[in-house]
Amino acid sequence: STDADGDGHYALGSCLLPNDDCDDNDPSVYPGAPEICDGIDNNCNGLTDDEDPSVNGQTAYYADADGDGYGDESTLWYSCSQPMGYVTDNTDCDDTNATIYPGAEEILNNGIDEDCDGEDEVDDDGCTNTIAGNLNINPSFAWSNLFYMETPTCYISTYSLFFLGSNYTYEGNASLIKIKVKGSGKTLVLNGDTITLAPNIRYEFTGDMTVSLENTSNSNNSLKAMGKWWINIEGEDVCVSPFPSVNYSKDAMDEDVSFNFVSNFTDANAYPNPFIGNVNVSFTLNYEEEVELRFYNELGKQIKYLPYKVYSEGKHEIQLNSDQDFDELLPTGLYFIQLNTLSETKTLRVLHSK
Repeated sequence: STDADGDGHYALGSCLLPNDDCDDNDPSVYPGAPEICDGIDNNCNGLTDDEDPSVNGQTAYYADADGDGYGDESTLWYSCSQPMGYVTDNTDCDDTNATIYPGAEEILNNGIDEDCDGEDEVDDDGCTNTIAGNLNINPSFAWSNLFYMETPTCYISTYSLFFLGSNYTYEGNASLIKIKVKGSGKTLVLNGDTITLAPNIRYEFTGDMTVSLENTSNSNNSLKAMGKWWINIEGEDVCVSPFPSVNYSKDAMDEDVSFNFVSNFTDANAYPNPFIGNVNVSFTLNYEEEVELRFYNELGKQIKYLPYKVYSEGKHEIQLNSDQDFDELLPTGLYFIQLNTLSETKTLRVLHSK
């Protein structure tokens, strides 16, 4: 017998030693040969490719759980053949979502990095693509910043709406709108998503907008007309602040986007109520923040203003004297106290008696 393949090992059953070559026609096959990924038992130990723990030349594969062709780098698996559900690419930044992978189409300003480049893509000016929707602004006449709109020829505020009553409508352009809705469930559409505005948050819309403003009440009573104001806003490339990508949550099974908001005020009240002479405004903050105080009469006229001041976490109290601390003498009647932070407002009602 001869060593047909010249690898130094003789064929099995040969009279010459070593007679342990399991394939004497292949010089790469003999006991002790390196096991490689070729479908052959190279080292004659009865194990082929991945069956042999000493195998060399395996390929790195990564689990592709969402089936988008891109794998998760944390799921590395070496194998001679590609396992089902595994790929060679490990650049998927979210392997639970098939719409997120390198090169995927980015949805602007949604806070999600669809194309795995490390950031969400936004418009150059940080604005939305499209805004549309009909909204009941339901303003309160006690604070003019609850609604404010600048048009090419004038501006309209909550104070204006109070006196305009149900006889006023506006159809035209606007460059700035400030809105704070009091009720829950108020929605607009931003970039095709239904946005639920959080109550008691001041939203500012800027850009080239087309606006329809109308009152749906048939009453000439301005107070009764206040809760019936509707505004329809439409436009391209409109900036919204606070923007949804700053503070929002989105359920994968739900297309609605809702703002999450936690009030900084633990409590806020005014006492005694009714008051004669002194009224105490008490409030407690969960964390340090700037707070301003505004005092209005029942017609919405501001008669006292304390500018923004930093207050620490905890309870605070401001005392005002009806004879000394106001811009005018206070007659008997209903008054409104507003405590404003940069993101919310607390409104307190008090009665002044003589």
